[in-house]
Amino acid sequence: MLLAARCFGIGFDNEDPTIADSAVRVFVTARGIENYCVKNIQSAIGTIQGSIAAMEIQFTVAGISIELNNGRIIKVDVSNMDVFLQNDSAVLKLSNVELDIVFELKLEQKTFPYLYDTGSMSLQISDFTIQTYLSVEFNDECKNNFTLQTRDTTVNIKTFQIQFQCNNQVLLNSISLFITGFLKDLLNGDIGKQLGSNMMTALMKLLTEFSYLPRMDYDKPFGVDQRYFAGLQITENNIQVNSTGQRCLYNKDEVYCHGHLKQTVTQTRTFFTNHHVQYQIEKLAFNSGFDLYLKEERIFDGIKIQNVTLTKFHNTGAEIVVTLDVGGTPQILTYLEPVMVRLVRVNQDGIDFARFIIRLTNLLTKTTLSSSQQLALSAYFDNSYRSYDLIYANALGVSVEKAQIIYLDNNWVHIGSFIE
Repeated sequence: MLLAARCFGIGFDNEDPTIADSAVRVFVTARGIENYCVKNIQSAIGTIQGSIAAMEIQFTVAGISIELNNGRIIKVDVSNMDVFLQNDSAVLKLSNVELDIVFELKLEQKTFPYLYDTGSMSLQISDFTIQTYLSVEFNDECKNNFTLQTRDTTVNIKTFQIQFQCNNQVLLNSISLFITGFLKDLLNGDIGKQLGSNMMTALMKLLTEFSYLPRMDYDKPFGVDQRYFAGLQITENNIQVNSTGQRCLYNKDEVYCHGHLKQTVTQTRTFFTNHHVQYQIEKLAFNSGFDLYLKEERIFDGIKIQNVTLTKFHNTGAEIVVTLDVGGTPQILTYLEPVMVRLVRVNQDGIDFARFIIRLTNLLTKTTLSSSQQLALSAYFDNSYRSYDLIYANALGVSVEKAQIIYLDNNWVHIGSFIE
């Protein structure tokens, strides 16, 4: 419990999960990383803005001392990224990055004619190339607290423009050739490497952002145990994270999430597709939601839902067995339902979670329930179960329209899609 509290700030029934407890496994391919970073570079600006603002550049040209500080990113555009995955590390390369930065400018000449001026200088880079090695480091036994480290960063900038806005801009324009040469050396040296490394780290942190207790509705206590207990793993095929995927009931006073099923996760065979992002989910992850859902009494129109269980996956869907009490008479219904994936917007910042849905719509067995009762059961379950759905943060810009569902065996389902 002490380890769990220190690592996560919250307690769980399963304090020390292992790979054998992982009912949700997520894989992102190199192409998926590339597409995600190119698509979401704007979201990373805030992370690297601080490092730009902290830069202080000082140099002297033709007897004029020039200071540049408090830089602000005005525009950044990434059109090409290449990722090469290796075991335990990756090579990341950004090519032809367009980057516009505006610095506060101060110039001073301490000899005649004793000039002093302030203003701004815009720096427009059109072909910024960055390459770095990325690895995952664990600073302590809390695998969840992994850090992304970049090393051996190289940069190359050939073409850029500078523009001045100040009273002495005519003077600065006249010596701009010397200023450009000096800045080019800086940008292809330590300052450029620092900027490139920060940009790469920001992009990868954006990719791996997650909540270890995501909830569909944060006004309600139903959450998903999404602790990355094995951290982030890099292989030659993909990056991988594991979580138990079990639903739990969060008690904010106890700072504890209750609700793990005492069941064993079955082994899965190695299976990958060419999809950018791939989720592999064991039936236990769904059953934990049903289990938590039934902690409350579920009665409507004289019908009581006593049990809901995903017994197995078939080639075309999940077999769901529902036990009812209808006016004192037991009924057992069997459904064959597809696993569906949707996106749900969880806040105003544009953060989407993936939502994996199973409902009760395709009844296989005969029943004495009338058609209207069957429809009422489906509607009741749909409305009352939404907060218990299995969700995953974040959704990586997944295209749900192109999601492909593959039922691997009786126990596992594979959902693959693309990041566009």
